[in-house]
Amino acid sequence: MKKLLVLLVSVVFVSCSQDQVESTDSIAETSSSFLDGKLLSYKDDKSFIKEYSALSELKSTKEIKGWISKKGHTSLLNTSIVSEGIQDSIIDNTRIIYSDALKAIVNDESKFKINGKVLWLNGINLYELNIENKDKNSVELIGLINDLKIYGSVFNANNKLKKIKESSTSRLTMPNVNGSSVTYMNSANDKRYYMVVFNETIIVNGVSSSKMYLRASMTYKSCSFWRCTYKEDTTTGRFLYFNVAFVEPWYSSLNNGYVYQGSGTQTILLATMGTGPFQSFDFNMDGNLRMQVSNGFDWTQTF
Repeated sequence: MKKLLVLLVSVVFVSCSQDQVESTDSIAETSSSFLDGKLLSYKDDKSFIKEYSALSELKSTKEIKGWISKKGHTSLLNTSIVSEGIQDSIIDNTRIIYSDALKAIVNDESKFKINGKVLWLNGINLYELNIENKDKNSVELIGLINDLKIYGSVFNANNKLKKIKESSTSRLTMPNVNGSSVTYMNSANDKRYYMVVFNETIIVNGVSSSKMYLRASMTYKSCSFWRCTYKEDTTTGRFLYFNVAFVEPWYSSLNNGYVYQGSGTQTILLATMGTGPFQSFDFNMDGNLRMQVSNGFDWTQTF
């Protein structure tokens, strides 16, 4: 019986791994971007938004990194540095959160190209760099930021939690204000567990995309002689079980019973805003999300 169980788990694991490879291969094959020097390049705004949307639907950071590897560029996602003391940055309502999909596209200098124009992502803006500035590093560009032309915007800075509406039905209701977010936190045995629901709205010359994401992460307490800080736990495995529903105009492929497996910081697409004459564009999510960690921690967050 034990051998049968091991065999079944192995088959499921191989099947899931194969599905991930096929998803990555499919996006890479249909990709409209190409590597131009050190930058990914898109022919127009629509092709950029289309590939960003496709990347957002990949099921794990591993899949996205597989796509990056096939592209052959050095992305911001692969070079992001985790701060030694990150607990403050996780709950800081002024901190900008970028999705894994967006960080996969920009390079380690936060640059990429659309229609031959070099764009630089900084804060909530995409800046167009002219021939004199396109090779400057971030420190140099920040000194010139007031003189740079804004090409588009990425509205994803956290807003104060007072904007989140309390619902009599326990439903999470968030106004579709650029960058709305809410953070849930739990702790046990010097470890902290986070679920952050956030909005990322990208607008480039009238072409736009608005998505809601969940970012799950864990930290552990690390003490030296001088002080104690919380560092990211990148090794402990966990499962996320979704039992959620969404209200128009938000659409999702997440079904009840959907399961994500992973570790470290995970960014998961919750829903994408549709188009049409809707009475309200508020984001509504009802149900619960269970985080089950390999160390025995078990947390169900109700929305």
